[in-house]
Amino acid sequence: MKYKKNQLFSSKIFIILCLIFLIYCIFCWYKIAIKTKESQAWVKEQYTLCKEYQSLSNEQEKETFQNKNKEFNINNTTCEKISNSKGLPYSTYHVYYNFFVNNDYLFIICTPIIILFPFLYIISRELKNNVIKNYCLRKDYKEYIKYIFKTAYKNIIIIPIFVIITFIISYIISGKNLNPVTDQALNLALPNIQFINNKVFPIVYFVTLLLEVGLYINIGLIVQSKTKNYIVALLESELFIFFIWCFSIIIFGNIGSYYFNLNPNNFNLMNLYTWHGIDNMYAHLIFNIILYLISLFLAIRSYTNKEKLINMCER
Repeated sequence: MKYKKNQLFSSKIFIILCLIFLIYCIFCWYKIAIKTKESQAWVKEQYTLCKEYQSLSNEQEKETFQNKNKEFNINNTTCEKISNSKGLPYSTYHVYYNFFVNNDYLFIICTPIIILFPFLYIISRELKNNVIKNYCLRKDYKEYIKYIFKTAYKNIIIIPIFVIITFIISYIISGKNLNPVTDQALNLALPNIQFINNKVFPIVYFVTLLLEVGLYINIGLIVQSKTKNYIVALLESELFIFFIWCFSIIIFGNIGSYYFNLNPNNFNLMNLYTWHGIDNMYAHLIFNIILYLISLFLAIRSYTNKEKLINMCER
């Protein structure tokens, strides 16, 4: 009965958090849509003007045309780049990238909270109410640990679903344009262009996404095994994750750079969504696999001692 009440309360809070998050996302998408529409109208106008400018043969006419359209920065170099864009709007990749970058890492910070809160609350309440003792009277302790991990990993698909929805909306906002030629011509922000042209990249991207979310879950499980208070567990998990973000880029980034001649950004876990600065997707993937496996091993180890866990519940 207590489990059902805990699950119901957790579900309600989780739904409220998701609704707040969704409302904020809708607001962000609206801003991006307006900004993108305005920018694309400007690019389209610039493309039209450049075509007209390039059709002029007289230098005096070109100079007059430039002065008349100063705000569009019309000149030979700019128009050569713009002409290569074929008048296409911003690509889906740029709109997607822009969506996350414009929010100053807010999504990165919120991701662990959305993932961790539901299961931390349920498990912490169970530990506090000594559910483990009653469970172990009827079933094996290992079954209870499997149940804890199953409860924790239920939410692992939330972030991939959010990413897919964001990409679909970015695709619509961009006018269904997957060609980044305009972004390249205007030197706009994009993930590494070699990734976009690589058919393996979407798979690596989503596997890495799942691994990093799995890392957050494992950290939450490790912290939860030491405390019954879900608020303390949530705050400590967030701080621990922040520490790993900093430790990865500072320590492993420098090691990778010094010994393997790798870009330190390949070890930056805060680039979860945008992959900003990452130029070796396999190095980034392997690093995430290693961190995930280590965290999974430590999470499992945290629950191997039944007596220790029961003693913590009874304190």
